[in-house]
Amino acid sequence: MKRLRCRTNQLVIIVAGCLALTFTAPTGMARAAVLPVETGAGSGEQASAQPDSPPEETAPKRTPPWAETGIDIGFHLRRDALDWNIAGQKDGTNPNVLSELTWDDLVVYELSLGFSTLIKKRIRFKGYLNYGRIVDGENQDSDYQADDRREEFSRSNNDAGDGSTFDVSLGAGYALQLGTEVITFIPMAGLSLHRQNLTMTDGYQTITWDQGPSLGPFSGLDSSYEAQWWGPWIGLDVTLDIDTGWKALPQVFPHAGVEYHWAEYYAQADWNLRDDFEHPKSFEHDARGTGVRMMVGIGTQFNENWSMEFGYAQQRWSATDGIDRVFFSDGTRAETRLNEVNWKSHSLSIAVRYRF
Repeated sequence: MKRLRCRTNQLVIIVAGCLALTFTAPTGMARAAVLPVETGAGSGEQASAQPDSPPEETAPKRTPPWAETGIDIGFHLRRDALDWNIAGQKDGTNPNVLSELTWDDLVVYELSLGFSTLIKKRIRFKGYLNYGRIVDGENQDSDYQADDRREEFSRSNNDAGDGSTFDVSLGAGYALQLGTEVITFIPMAGLSLHRQNLTMTDGYQTITWDQGPSLGPFSGLDSSYEAQWWGPWIGLDVTLDIDTGWKALPQVFPHAGVEYHWAEYYAQADWNLRDDFEHPKSFEHDARGTGVRMMVGIGTQFNENWSMEFGYAQQRWSATDGIDRVFFSDGTRAETRLNEVNWKSHSLSIAVRYRF
């Protein structure tokens, strides 16, 4: 029963919106009749079957943020190697390799702080700052009398398990999505600085010459070589957005990148056992070089803000045709050719990222 209405001595009850029961009591006696009820739009008095439904509330459309930024803190297990050699003369002769230094199997524990910002889903900025401690490594110092590393007359094998590394890079790029949002290409360009502070301690003479130092361990070795690579780079980053569709599996983000670097190379050394050299700057190296850095990784999203990333990076750098400038204790200087410098590094990393 939906509505009651009264007309003088009639009581009309509308039932189910289509029938009416009418009771008339002129003399106190009740008479009942069943009458149809018009519910069309043209009826004089329209009966509504149901009350009007309230308008549906729609959730306000969320506007995407104009910028998204992620900050990550990570740990890298890194292994490095660096070597350089010089000629006897500035023209690269007498002999073509006079002295060669190598640092191998340098184990580096590295902490990293990085960021990336995406503005309007197009413009990207990224950077990182890494600091590492060298905890293990080996060094070899060899000298030759003849070309092509022949007639080696001196060699020492030394400990290199101390020192540090420092890396900083900044870059910017523009994101491109070629017909799909699953894969994104980001051409990049930027600047970077890389330093290796290397040491030589616990000396051990392996090869010697007549009236040279005795074979075996020798004390007092505490030399250092500080190398620096600085310059611009260009690169390409590629990211994938893969949704497995399974609630049991988190969303994953594979990514990869490659960078090509131009570098100004500079290094200075302190050869503490050489009384004929100045200290703390015994000699310096100047050269120009290039480098390639490649990295791959995968990120796992825990929730809207937190994720974890695993990665692998490898880089190779070289500089050639430089200058080796020696500073003697009597105030004089001498120059010869720096043939080449080679640095290679690879690392495994794990990082936690917060995005806002």
